[in-house]
Amino acid sequence: MSPRGRVLAALKGEPVDRIPFTIYSILAPKDGLWEELKAMGLTPVYSVSVFQERWPKVKVRRIQEGDYVYTVYETPVGSVNAKYRVNLQPGTGDSWTVEYPIKKPEDYKVVNYIYRNAVIEPIGEENVLKQVGQFGEDCVIFAWVDRTPIQKMLIELAGYKRLALDLYRSLELVEELYETLADRLETVCEVASKSPVELMWCGDNVNGIVLGPRIFEKYHLPVYRYMSKLFEKNGKTLIVHMDGKLNCLKHLIKTSGVEVVEAFTPPPMGDLPPGEARRLWGENVKIWINFPESVLLGDEEYVRRYTLNLLKEIAPGRGFLIGVTEDIAPGYENRLKAVADILEKYGEYPINF
Repeated sequence: MSPRGRVLAALKGEPVDRIPFTIYSILAPKDGLWEELKAMGLTPVYSVSVFQERWPKVKVRRIQEGDYVYTVYETPVGSVNAKYRVNLQPGTGDSWTVEYPIKKPEDYKVVNYIYRNAVIEPIGEENVLKQVGQFGEDCVIFAWVDRTPIQKMLIELAGYKRLALDLYRSLELVEELYETLADRLETVCEVASKSPVELMWCGDNVNGIVLGPRIFEKYHLPVYRYMSKLFEKNGKTLIVHMDGKLNCLKHLIKTSGVEVVEAFTPPPMGDLPPGEARRLWGENVKIWINFPESVLLGDEEYVRRYTLNLLKEIAPGRGFLIGVTEDIAPGYENRLKAVADILEKYGEYPINF
């Protein structure tokens, strides 16, 4: 099978020749090591845009001072601002949010105005295919469909502390913005469902110990169910990035309609073993594992043993994929060869020791 065909088949729960091994393109090692890993079956994953968003009623100003970028959003109902740290050390991401746009309850009105008046438009099939064409055939392509409303507030707009306070002290403001963001996301999904890309990626970064089952059930499940029905009707596959601790959410995820839990992080960084998840979810939910970053910090023998034990746990391997979705600490990229080597030797489907 081709690398791309292997991934697509696994995502549909179909038999494959071996367990797919993938990596986000932005995390791929450089030069000769990358060529070696590709020859061993490591498949790059790229994301493309299928929609564009305009804010015709908002004036945006960006100012950079050293390693910080300040962004000001001015609207007829007021303004908000955010602060970001850039020029980070390798392995720590592109940027970090230092100050969120929502800092006090009054800021919800401004942010709500921004997204209520946003204009969502398709990029167009020709432009989408042009993006896809630059990556070649031996890769996997996602269409980015943005985060669900609560996750967008949590990660981009308010942050953990502010959102936690407002869920208890200013719930009406949170839910008003939630409804605005939900309407916007529906428009985004409608546009994405008509695009030529098959895989729809929702980068939610779900972590059960942050959300808790009550919040997840109330605010996440209705959105996931809507998305999954829409995409299934249009022949698309919904993939949701759930890279945190999932044990407390495992029974709810089963009912979510999500077809693929991606970046599923097993112990020691996660708290839900993939074998247990499979027994609970059955084969309706495909599991795209994130190989834990902390494991790659061990020596090569430890990485090999971990990979071998992981294969034993997910055997026979139907509906399983293994990926790399977190930054690799500089100097440890060659540990990926140990993972690829074990998968090459023992990852033939069906896994049988």
